[in-house]
Amino acid sequence: MAKKLISFDDSKTGEAALPASVNAVLHNTYVRPTDTAITEKLSKTEAAGMYVRGVVSDTPPVSPTPGMVWFGPYAEPEPPVTLATVADLAARWDADSLGADGTAIPEFAPTSGTWTTKMLAPGAAPTVKANAINGHKAVKFIAASSQYFDLDHPDVAGNTTIFAVFNLQTELTGRVFTGISTANFRGLRASTTAGTMNMNSPGGYTFNTPWTPAAGWCVAACVHAGQGNSKLYFNKLSPETGNSGNQSTNPMTDLRFARGSAASTEYSNLELADFSVVTRACTDKEIKDILGELATKYALTLGA
Repeated sequence: MAKKLISFDDSKTGEAALPASVNAVLHNTYVRPTDTAITEKLSKTEAAGMYVRGVVSDTPPVSPTPGMVWFGPYAEPEPPVTLATVADLAARWDADSLGADGTAIPEFAPTSGTWTTKMLAPGAAPTVKANAINGHKAVKFIAASSQYFDLDHPDVAGNTTIFAVFNLQTELTGRVFTGISTANFRGLRASTTAGTMNMNSPGGYTFNTPWTPAAGWCVAACVHAGQGNSKLYFNKLSPETGNSGNQSTNPMTDLRFARGSAASTEYSNLELADFSVVTRACTDKEIKDILGELATKYALTLGA
């Protein structure tokens, strides 16, 4: 005898519905719509003459009824965080918004975020480099031409998370970004010890990671969030460990790109494709999601 599925909603099977009176008896017998903790479903195969009761609850039954199947609760996966959705995004500068190859850039306005403050070139302006990284543009700074940007803004204070996609080609003295002041700054720079990149803060370096100019394009997330909470993610989805001393969150009213702080004459050969400032410490999930977003856009490989 062929088996036939009977359910409370026979429109799902394309078969004629049961009489309303029969359906009501089945429903009232096997379903408790007022019970918010348990939802029961009923199905029947006529040949076997067997009822199967499925229960959805947070935990499996202690003494399940024979024939009962437990279904664990289903939770929708949390959507990934992006630079378009992350809370407290102050500004993002995406070089794809710039002009043609070789165009001088005396100023660079944010492409998104709440800030309107521009990066400014006090001296010789950097230029656009088209197809700098897998079809995307970058701002190109040349050390020999003393090219750099300053960003004057009062909100670079307290906790921050900074994301950067860059290609630094100056070892020992090269800077991706740093503070203008010598007293209160945070930054990412080549170490004075060869083969190392540092996320720095007042009084010393916070995190060190192996790096040389041969690494080429890199993606980093720098979290300045006070002692024990500051982190550096560098080309991977897990933070660096080790040296974590002197993690300052002193107020800083400005940032500089491709040059040292104050009156420093240490300039950098740097290509900067993407730079973002979030005015809080992002969560580990947010950082992983955004690093993944940037790695996908720029076709970079991230380690675990």
